[in-house]
Amino acid sequence: MKASPSRSVRERGRAAFTLIELLVVIGIILILAAILTPVVNRGVGRARAALCMSHLRQIGLRMQGHIHDHDGFFPSLHNRPDRSDPRPAIDTRWPDDHAIHGCPADRRDLVGTTGTSYFWNITLNGQNVDGVFSVLGGSVPSRIPLVADKESFHPGVGDGVNIVYVDGHVGRDLRFSDSLP
Repeated sequence: MKASPSRSVRERGRAAFTLIELLVVIGIILILAAILTPVVNRGVGRARAALCMSHLRQIGLRMQGHIHDHDGFFPSLHNRPDRSDPRPAIDTRWPDDHAIHGCPADRRDLVGTTGTSYFWNITLNGQNVDGVFSVLGGSVPSRIPLVADKESFHPGVGDGVNIVYVDGHVGRDLRFSDSLP
């Protein structure tokens, strides 16, 4: 017996997607992508912020080494407007490890133009760590910023700025002292 032509058309139709089914599947995929994209972007942003904090922690450890080697005194560093400025800065103090001088979330390439993505607290220049004082944190080492992001590279994470403090801890929220002399 021969199959009827209408039956073979129906059998072939069941094996393929209709245009409507295909559009529904594409729509579902687009909706899922729209939902997942912000989640993935947030995860990438947090990873960049964590790597930035690691760089600041490394700079803080190097600073502790400098303080130890120089009888408890901070170096005198500057925040250069560009690489042609001959004054000492964070990146010229430790030029051997270029990777720690750039925040991975630095989209303006400040590390390329100024040598670093980080801002040095110039009020600490030449001070002894035992009697440290800064207008930014008073005399409380856990509240005095040592080095911070030059800009708010990390929106949605604290103040958007990572900071290493004089006592060596790294944080995301700028905390000022409430006991200034």
